[in-house]
Amino acid sequence: MTPGDYLFLYTDGVTEALNRSQEFFSDERLLAELGNRTQMDVEGITREIRGKISEYTGSAPQSDDIAMMLIRFNGPGEQLQQ
Repeated sequence: MTPGDYLFLYTDGVTEALNRSQEFFSDERLLAELGNRTQMDVEGITREIRGKISEYTGSAPQSDDIAMMLIRFNGPGEQLQQ
């Protein structure tokens, strides 16, 4: 990883969130939504993605867990002393 890179971890409930027509949120939609937010902080990105999932699913019942974790690499830090 290089400074500024992100690592987004998530459960399958994110991409498999269903709308009222029983269509998945999808990997493609997730990647597009993440790509639109590269200049935001990790909390903002995560909040926005959760909002997009809620918007997509609307009033459809949640069918699986939805968990996300976003990590931003800021660069090498201080060496740890042992």
